[in-house]
Amino acid sequence: MMGSGRDAREVPSERTPAAPEQPAHAASRALGSATIVPMERLLTLVINLDRAVERRARIAASLLQLGLSWTRLPAVDARQLSVAQRAALDTGAYQRKHGMTPLDGELGCYLSHVEAMERFLASDAEFALILEDDVLPGGQLPAVLQALMAGDEAEAERFARDLALVF
Repeated sequence: MMGSGRDAREVPSERTPAAPEQPAHAASRALGSATIVPMERLLTLVINLDRAVERRARIAASLLQLGLSWTRLPAVDARQLSVAQRAALDTGAYQRKHGMTPLDGELGCYLSHVEAMERFLASDAEFALILEDDVLPGGQLPAVLQALMAGDEAEAERFARDLALVF
């Protein structure tokens, strides 16, 4: 992790600080006269499987380049679902609604996002950005976040065109 001298694999939930040389990211400056909201009000969580080390390194480099601090949230591994985790899903209701049996990976993904929301709600943060480790954040992400946190949806939409997700 930057600033701690430890590798991300050693401390999975440690907050990763933004690069100190990037306190005012170029995309944030692009907002012009818009209100700049302190990024400390934002909790950025990256959902990542323990075994997905390369993905973790890729998203870490991307977020560092954007000047965004983040916290790794270990994903619920579908290969290791507990009885209690499996019981969290009403399989019958899922089948009635979707016309198919849920995959273990879908349950793991769902539970990971529930954990992310619980972590956000238990924090002091006012805003949350929850990412999966395969996202490719565009260069305008900090500006989009600033606009959203300032309540300027039109400005956020203008910048959002630069965001790209991998599905």
